[in-house]
Amino acid sequence: MRLFLYAAFSASVSSAVIGPCNPAGIVPATCPITDLHLALSENASISQNRSSFPRWSEYHAPTPGAIVNVATEDDVVATIKYCNAKKIPFFAQNGGSGWISDFGLGPNGIVINLHGLNKVSFNSARTRATIGGGTLISEAIEAAWANNAQLTTGNCNCVGVLGAILGGGYGNLMGLGGFGVDTVISLNYVSPDGKLTTVTPKDRDLWWALRGAGPNFGVVTSAVVKSTYVPQANNTAWLGSLIYSGDKLEAIVSAINTIKLEPEMNVFLYFAVSNAKPVVLVTPFYYGNESTARQKFARILEIGPLSDTTAVTPYNHWNDGAEGFCIRGGRKPSYGAGMLHLLPAVWRGVWNEFVEFTKNPGTESSIILMEAYSLGKGRSVPDDASAFPYRQVTFNAAALPWYSNASLDPVAEAYGRRVRDLWWTNDNMTMNTSTSSSMRAGMLDSAWTHAILLISIVFPGGLASRCPSASELNDNLGQKLSLGSSITNSTASAPRWSLYHAPRPAIVVNVASESDVAATVQYCNKNNITFLAQSQGNGWADTFRLGDCGLLINIAGLNKVVFNTKRTIAIIGGGALVNDMVVKAYNSGTRFANPTCTCLGYLGAMLGGGLTRSMGLDGTGVDQLLQVNLVTATGELLRVDANHHPDLWYAIRGAAPNFGIVTSALVKAYPVSKAQNTAWLGAVTFPEDKLEALIEAVFSLDLKPSMEIDLLISTGGPPSNKTMIMAIPFFLGNASQGEEAFAPVLKVGPTSTEVKEVPYDRWGDFSNSFCVKGQRKPVYGASVSRQSLNPTTWRAIYNEFTTFVAAYPQAAGSTILAEYYPVQKAVAIGGATSSYPFRNVPIHVVTIPLYSDSKLDPAANAFGSRVRHLLRSADGLEENSTYINFAHGDEPLETIYGDNLKRLQALKGRYDPLNRFNQWFPLL
Repeated sequence: MRLFLYAAFSASVSSAVIGPCNPAGIVPATCPITDLHLALSENASISQNRSSFPRWSEYHAPTPGAIVNVATEDDVVATIKYCNAKKIPFFAQNGGSGWISDFGLGPNGIVINLHGLNKVSFNSARTRATIGGGTLISEAIEAAWANNAQLTTGNCNCVGVLGAILGGGYGNLMGLGGFGVDTVISLNYVSPDGKLTTVTPKDRDLWWALRGAGPNFGVVTSAVVKSTYVPQANNTAWLGSLIYSGDKLEAIVSAINTIKLEPEMNVFLYFAVSNAKPVVLVTPFYYGNESTARQKFARILEIGPLSDTTAVTPYNHWNDGAEGFCIRGGRKPSYGAGMLHLLPAVWRGVWNEFVEFTKNPGTESSIILMEAYSLGKGRSVPDDASAFPYRQVTFNAAALPWYSNASLDPVAEAYGRRVRDLWWTNDNMTMNTSTSSSMRAGMLDSAWTHAILLISIVFPGGLASRCPSASELNDNLGQKLSLGSSITNSTASAPRWSLYHAPRPAIVVNVASESDVAATVQYCNKNNITFLAQSQGNGWADTFRLGDCGLLINIAGLNKVVFNTKRTIAIIGGGALVNDMVVKAYNSGTRFANPTCTCLGYLGAMLGGGLTRSMGLDGTGVDQLLQVNLVTATGELLRVDANHHPDLWYAIRGAAPNFGIVTSALVKAYPVSKAQNTAWLGAVTFPEDKLEALIEAVFSLDLKPSMEIDLLISTGGPPSNKTMIMAIPFFLGNASQGEEAFAPVLKVGPTSTEVKEVPYDRWGDFSNSFCVKGQRKPVYGASVSRQSLNPTTWRAIYNEFTTFVAAYPQAAGSTILAEYYPVQKAVAIGGATSSYPFRNVPIHVVTIPLYSDSKLDPAANAFGSRVRHLLRSADGLEENSTYINFAHGDEPLETIYGDNLKRLQALKGRYDPLNRFNQWFPLL
């Protein structure tokens, strides 16, 4: 409603689409604009020479027929009145840095060049300054410096002060003074009908509108703003440039995301090209001394810059670094976005886009920029105090392509949109945002400090990832490890279940104690070594980024299984195998709620959520945990449970690999005699034509807590590779009970039935074929509702399987497995205290292509992806979901962590701000 009150200004411009003169010459004596000379002051001028109003970007820049260079505020009044009378479109310009692509001036329009209105004066106390509408930031700062004063301005010298402030007003000192719009005391403005008016807070609606959307309502010709008296000797700050190689990006983003920016601080992140190599540039700012500044920015400095040019700098030189960026001309179709959080994975995607785009000849001046300010002061002002809408935005970013050849416009536009989409897709905002001045109208108030260094940096050579040798680690880390540990270059002691995108460590540390894990993490942190912890190596996700120089912490040696005297609680080592636990429990007269596959590491499976055949009675795997020992990102060994570090207790039970290494745990056990420790289970095989009937029968089951059933599509192996359909029912009870519970399935008409009562230590026998390590297995998973048990869908899935195996006989060992669980107990326990998100989802499906030749990777991935799509298209859930231990690695994080994602990301920032645990569906 407020904006509507002043719509006359935009109407007066947009309706005047045709000027009175032809585009070839608007000033000749035959043109009525010559009359305007008579209304202007002595020092004003009218010109067709665009050199008097250069634009920062030539991309979609306005191309007026004439420029009116005003010298007084009355000249602005006269020009607007003249344009209204002659129906000539006009546009006011101060710094000419706005880059928007929707200037509608046309070839007959007039630019009102305000730069002649560039006077700056202060009151005697230096608490107020009057700034002309055409004053550049450099001119305002020099005037303030000369008068022992400070102004809250933007950070790029060539930008107009008031254009920046009226768009919102970001700047180095905003942590102390607030947004630029909050420093305005009064405004002189020329209205749409050509009246010069002083606007103050008494003019409620217009005052609100001008501060945030000024160009829509008139031309601001001067303003009175707040200033601060500061003697030159005290008017200094610590600032400069830190240069990093691209491999440090995730650590940098995580550090920026977690640093608490105090009022004296801000920090900017750039991507740039130096000496034909992309680099990451960080420019910290601290209004204070160097020693304190370095403490405040320690998290960034600790990452290890290639170059550090920070220094204490006087106020009038804070913006010197922006001179290189102020070069006018060239084409710069820029794209911006506002965000609440910085996600390292998103910024890696942006980096990749930047690297690819700057391979185009002539684009080497392009940059990516992100600004982060202390916002407490700005946010203390009510959101509705001005028309500036984005006080709650934490980070502002822009992609700035820079080139001269107009033929690159489509490439640059596509690049900019892709980068912006990455930000918008992951910004956690309720709507997509770009701050009106800094992100849309030209970063008029923007932080370009030290940008000249982007051009003049001497890149000192690549900083390779830390690549240690076994002998080096034996000489150093080895002295801190316990007897029985070892360090080797061989991965023989830590094989992987799947070789598809498996981590390939340079070093394996085989630990023998929990303190060995802590010592190894500390060593890796100190020496900047990427690391990954592994128990049994069954994780298949495509998220490992260990590189060729990474270190694997093999915790398989931490395999103890010790019961209390009542056999109700057990201490389980972080590397304990399910099979070892089951055998010991069975022989001790007890059992666990454990996964079916006996070759899994127990805690790895449980901490992801934990699907077990007894979950209908006992709950999920995370519900079995009573306490854990956890090695944190700093290498500290902590006891974590509901009373000790409850936030970590929540986080690790569903997302543990992002928060630490669980080296041991106290878990529940359920005493039962050997004679009673049995279940009814086995394989029931069906002919191909019974598939639909089988699916309908499984759908009809009323799964009681003691029930569970698996469905498999596989082959009988060579030479025929004939497709098989199998069900494996499970009932925790005797044969007669099981046969009654699963009667609908047994009545379908199987070709064979091999179901019987089986002792607890043999429940996992059927999984032995799955446990063979090696070969390539790019698994695709989906967690779905009962509604997915649709005969049409499963016929399509069957067809996909038979087609894939027929085309690639070498993949005949492939399988599709669906596990259907009762979820009553898991839902009843509830998820408030754990981060596992899918307690109410009963069916978890995996498609497992299996082969040896990497040339099959594309076909296998396409097959797995198609099956996953079929499942999701019929699952009936509001959002896609995938059990983390079954996921492929290409899923959005929301699909893995569900509604818990934001809380987990916040906790990640607190407990692992440097993202040291970043190998398994990383949260940052």
